[in-house]
Amino acid sequence: MKTALFVMYLSGCAQAAWAAPITIQCPQTISVQQTTDARNDEWEPIADEGLTAPSLVSIAVYVGHPGEAGTLVPDQTINSTAGETTIWHLAPDSRPYWVACIYNNSRLLLGKRIPDSAGQCYLKEALRGKKKNGVISFECE
Repeated sequence: MKTALFVMYLSGCAQAAWAAPITIQCPQTISVQQTTDARNDEWEPIADEGLTAPSLVSIAVYVGHPGEAGTLVPDQTINSTAGETTIWHLAPDSRPYWVACIYNNSRLLLGKRIPDSAGQCYLKEALRGKKKNGVISFECE
């Protein structure tokens, strides 16, 4: 009986150690409707129809809800010919970690809680020259 329990324990540990990364995918574009409360007799709000839809430009990690907390500073950034990899180590904290999708042409972020089981997250971004040129992937493990 003790042997069977020990084997079950070891298989659970091995499974946890070799668990597949958690891929978090942000929508590439979002639709945003803007309004203003600054209407009066002097000004008329006019929509700029030529402005492109907000598109994904980056991803940030937060300690706590993005509406209430600041971004977590990455622990490491690695540049290569394939792109840039940003790494966050998620130490145990009393508040949950969140990921936020960042879009151009918008003040809105899309946020999602990172599973408590994650110990680190990786953001892979393409580079054109030395400038960031799009999110490739975001994974936590």
